[in-house]
Amino acid sequence: KHLHLREAQQTPTHWNLDADTPLASLAPLLGRDDVAVVVGAGSASAAMFLAAHDAKVLLIDSDLVQIEAAETMAATESLSARFEAMVVQLGAWFPPGIVAGLVVIDATTLGQLDVSTRVQLIDQLKRKTISGGIHVISAATATATVLPIAPDALQTHYTGWTGERGIKSGRTRWFTARRP
Repeated sequence: KHLHLREAQQTPTHWNLDADTPLASLAPLLGRDDVAVVVGAGSASAAMFLAAHDAKVLLIDSDLVQIEAAETMAATESLSARFEAMVVQLGAWFPPGIVAGLVVIDATTLGQLDVSTRVQLIDQLKRKTISGGIHVISAATATATVLPIAPDALQTHYTGWTGERGIKSGRTRWFTARRP
């Protein structure tokens, strides 16, 4: 029964992710000792998907309620052993000793930050990414209080990195950037 659950958890659609998400091809490449950092509780489903593939996952956000909800989801889905969530002041502090092979960034979370903090956070994440590591930036969802940031607008922060965009109906849904 547990094997069937884990098989289901390893499909993107189980987590309401698009079937063609870049995480579908990246997750199986992660080893048990690889760390995936997920920024923004809006990408908690991506964090669960990666944990289901046995990666060590660290979800960071500044919203305690969202972090607690993600921890509850991980426990309910029997993923707590591979999942950790922390409330942090984004851009100001990053857990010491963490070096990521994969970073997933929720663009809606970035949209909630002022420009200076956003730049600090992206620079911090880039420094904490191994050579060959990948950042996946999702498209933002507009809310009443957040102006959406298009993934294209964030590409300027990745000069010198190799990038790829996922486009549907003329709009960028995500982009990936690989550190040299």
